[in-house]
Amino acid sequence: MTTALPLLKLFEQLKKADFPLGIDQYNFAVEALTQSIEDGFDPTNFDKIKYLCQAVWVKSPEEQHQFDTCWQELILSSKNPDKTPPTPIEKGGNLDKYTPENPDDTPPTPIEKEGDGEPEEYLTIETQNLQVGTAISVNWQERCYFPVTRQQLREGWETFKPQRPKTFFKEIDIPATVEQITKDGFFIKPVFAPTQTLEIPPKVLLLLDQKGSMAPFHPLCRHWVNLWSGATVYYFHNCPTDSLYRDPQLRQGEDIEILSEFSPKNTVALIISDAGAAKQRSVPDRWDETVEFLNLLTDTVSRVAWLNPLPRHRWLDTTAEDIAKIYPKQVPMFALNPAEYQKMLRWLRWGDSFSNSPITKQGCFKVGWKRVKKERSLPGKIKSDR
Repeated sequence: MTTALPLLKLFEQLKKADFPLGIDQYNFAVEALTQSIEDGFDPTNFDKIKYLCQAVWVKSPEEQHQFDTCWQELILSSKNPDKTPPTPIEKGGNLDKYTPENPDDTPPTPIEKEGDGEPEEYLTIETQNLQVGTAISVNWQERCYFPVTRQQLREGWETFKPQRPKTFFKEIDIPATVEQITKDGFFIKPVFAPTQTLEIPPKVLLLLDQKGSMAPFHPLCRHWVNLWSGATVYYFHNCPTDSLYRDPQLRQGEDIEILSEFSPKNTVALIISDAGAAKQRSVPDRWDETVEFLNLLTDTVSRVAWLNPLPRHRWLDTTAEDIAKIYPKQVPMFALNPAEYQKMLRWLRWGDSFSNSPITKQGCFKVGWKRVKKERSLPGKIKSDR
């Protein structure tokens, strides 16, 4: 069975509608989709494909409206699907031949890239019982669409490496030397200040949310793990309750009590999760489980930061907004953008104070009205301990 996924057609329709989208964002969505298929994602479920694409591409209510319009046009046009087979991929010089079921069917002409005139290759994804032809460029660009670049991620990890002393020569301790002269009555030799030693930075614990609404951000998590290679990495889904996992497929589980092996004096933790913001709803059970987990984690490490890959206006009226209010000073939640990324690094590394922007809808001004929301009361343990 061969299913042509609508990523390329959808991308072209969005571009024609002046949707702010580039090839990097397209590549990002494609890699997220590819990884999701490897993790068991059903590529024939167009509703899930829509959900994945809008999670990666849509950043405002206006863009959401544009996206919905183009998606509806795509669905209407697919009522009379063509039988055009996908173009195979050439890997390592071996071309996988494609034999159409109908001899009259002809493969599409490859799209030419701008500037070099060479045809773009397409990828055929093999799964156990399904062959999926997709319009996926195999020329993956390293400058993939992340608000924080690979270079910034690499530089961020450098702050957690031992820093060499600024000076290696001995420095005279003038007050101590003067005091020694007054004791001896004359100058014999200077008193030197203690030699500077290497500063030992804290160990880093990475906790990464996987699958579900985090599927579009699997490429980001993989880049993060590769670039922060010295960190201890565990994975979870939605919220750790009983287990943490060594692998992103969530198969190699360990009891959550393993966190007690870390020292609260020299360990910091970074949680990367959308906290339910991508689903655009509030889930009380997830909030309760997160409170219990953060109670355990804050007793285990010295500092915790929560990095949400979605922009702040997407947290509004979701579980993410509620979770961000649990411990706003002890476990601050940061959005994935260069400015807040730097704040997060300073908080984790040195405990620097910070001030985060309020969570509001993008493009809206609160003038003459007040949004009223019933706040969920914190458990007694939090009220007494925090």
